[in-house]
Amino acid sequence: MMESIDREYKIVRSGVRDVFTPNKPVDSIGLFCGRSNEVARIVESVNTDGLHVLLYGDRGVGKTSLARITGEILTKSGVVEKCYIKRCDRSDTFRTIVMHFLDSVGIKCAIKESIGVSGTIGFKDCGFGQTSTKEMLNIDNIDSPSWVASKIEHIKGLFLIDEFDVLKDDEDKKKIAELIKQLSDANSKLTIFVVGISKTARELIAGHPSVQRCVKEIHLKRMYDHELTAIIENGENRLQMTFAKDVKKRIVQISAGFPYFTHLLALKTAEEAIVIDKTTISKDDFRRAVTRSVDDLEGSLRDKYNSAINGNKKERNTNILLAAALCGEDIFRAQDLKLNYNTITKQNISQQELNNFLTPNIISEGYTTILQRVGKGLYRFNDPRMPSYIKLVNNYMEE
Repeated sequence: MMESIDREYKIVRSGVRDVFTPNKPVDSIGLFCGRSNEVARIVESVNTDGLHVLLYGDRGVGKTSLARITGEILTKSGVVEKCYIKRCDRSDTFRTIVMHFLDSVGIKCAIKESIGVSGTIGFKDCGFGQTSTKEMLNIDNIDSPSWVASKIEHIKGLFLIDEFDVLKDDEDKKKIAELIKQLSDANSKLTIFVVGISKTARELIAGHPSVQRCVKEIHLKRMYDHELTAIIENGENRLQMTFAKDVKKRIVQISAGFPYFTHLLALKTAEEAIVIDKTTISKDDFRRAVTRSVDDLEGSLRDKYNSAINGNKKERNTNILLAAALCGEDIFRAQDLKLNYNTITKQNISQQELNNFLTPNIISEGYTTILQRVGKGLYRFNDPRMPSYIKLVNNYMEE
């Protein structure tokens, strides 16, 4: 027990968990690396009258970090007066998003309601701030994008709506899109900045037809290798530690463009060196770190992977998914998967055996399974981070 306590004490004292942060967005400009082109595009958009921002992409590419750091840059430079942030959850609607913003700018919400049999009108506080109000907002009006726009178009600032994809009802997404259009038409100084997981911008805003002219659509793709390397090197400078070149290379290789994995692997590898008082991080430290990294990986990845490999032929299933992970492309062919399977096991797998594995709980044409069929003999992982997870959990290191 004392050994574990001593280990934890050394790690906490080092400050490494403030430098490599896989479990939360980067919240400091000094720790933010890469994405200079995307930051410039967002700043340009905010500086353009009538233009709003839509940032979308896969899970784990760093959308929230980019959005929040850019918001900080914009406010510190004076481009916007203030950045208001709303992080959505599955209970949110257009109304709750609007109420959050109104409360943030000092407009207290109260909804008119009828009480008693005499038809007397009372007011019900919405739960934001004090019961005293500057305005009483009628429940019908607060659901109207045009009315909301008329109330907030004079406000100067940036309203960041993060995790927008979790909204259940497409009508709420369309109302936000309509609000953007109304603010643009009014030449408002308030910029809406929508962030969410999506393959396309149209999908994120539920296909609203007339908002495209007033929205800058920014597809955040995976990071380049040199940007991931910069994350590690920034950590080296702050921690006064040195990662061996081959360790950096392996971390970047496994990360496959996702900063989440870079932060996680760099953190766990640095921790292994810190507990034995080393300042130079070696391949041995990295090997020990891989096991600890797997234990800390996101639960949704683990659950989908375990569900896919469990069954009568667990070893075969494991090798099939590893073979798929090694294809190296977002969309891969059954032929390439079978070639990789042969490389891993020195055995051939027939199409019939592959089909026996690809049951409806493994593959579908939607997003609920671990794999998605995109064409005849063409597949992809629904979560593009899954190949990196599979390589880690199998301790597979490509040379």
